[in-house]
Amino acid sequence: MTALYHSEISTPISPDSGAKVWLELQWREQTLLSINFTTQQNPLATDRLPTKWLKIFERYWDRPLERATQLALIELSLNPAGTHYQQRVWSALQQIPLGQTASYGEIAQRLNSSPRAVAAACRANPVVLAVPCHRVVAKSGIGGFMGAIEGDSIDIKRWLLNHER
Repeated sequence: MTALYHSEISTPISPDSGAKVWLELQWREQTLLSINFTTQQNPLATDRLPTKWLKIFERYWDRPLERATQLALIELSLNPAGTHYQQRVWSALQQIPLGQTASYGEIAQRLNSSPRAVAAACRANPVVLAVPCHRVVAKSGIGGFMGAIEGDSIDIKRWLLNHER
């Protein structure tokens, strides 16, 4: 079995709590297995991220609305583990353009599903940012992000949405 690598990169995101936000990545060979935002540094995250991927994230922080940025995020070598239904939802999320949002209900209607099932698939997304679950909002508000409905996670979601606008 090939090695599992862990990296963290600093982000410009600043939640209301003032916490430092890191993007934590896990990969095997040339395939990203997880991308997650965290406010806690991971002592295992000591591996160097491949330069190609690092440049993609740097471009996103600098120029999120550039078409090349969106294509690069979609083209990251991803292999998120999930059910058939979760894969369908994640595929639909990748169709939401930078700078735009869709509601859980809109995604559910496209998939002939329910908003709660879409929300559950978003919560299970192991590659946030590349599969942009932050672009999915509730009918009457911002919705959740990374399994939370308040706190740093929601501040990160707001920051990402504002950054992409």
